[in-house]
Amino acid sequence: MKNIQGIPSHCGIPGNEKVDGLSKKGCLIIQAPYNLVSYKSASSTTNQTLKTTHMSLLKNRTKEKQWRNAIFNLPDCSRSISVAAFRLMTGNDCLYAHLCRIRIVDSPAWPLCCSSTVMNADHLPVCSVFTKNCIYSGY
Repeated sequence: MKNIQGIPSHCGIPGNEKVDGLSKKGCLIIQAPYNLVSYKSASSTTNQTLKTTHMSLLKNRTKEKQWRNAIFNLPDCSRSISVAAFRLMTGNDCLYAHLCRIRIVDSPAWPLCCSSTVMNADHLPVCSVFTKNCIYSGY
């Protein structure tokens, strides 16, 4: 059986004073870690990892959506026109129909149109409020 015994400093044991002196000297030396990483590098790595994870989750969630291929058929225009075209193609522009579905408004009819038809992607291109040239400019 071995006993471990603590030795108080400066008790006359040969070499103990030298060890104490070296340990105090070692504490005063500024030591640089071996794995220095800049903030920009760490931030870039973190963002890339999050984007990769997010994109794979997004691809899995949207794999069965009807608009998945519609993204590739967008016009080569400015962002606002592309967003408007995507909303029209996917039916995401039908605010009143959505508000009627969740019972915020009573009717899905679009109040700007006199014909009292349901606001949907089929009605917007023929609506009298918009001309054919400004269908995207309504957004």
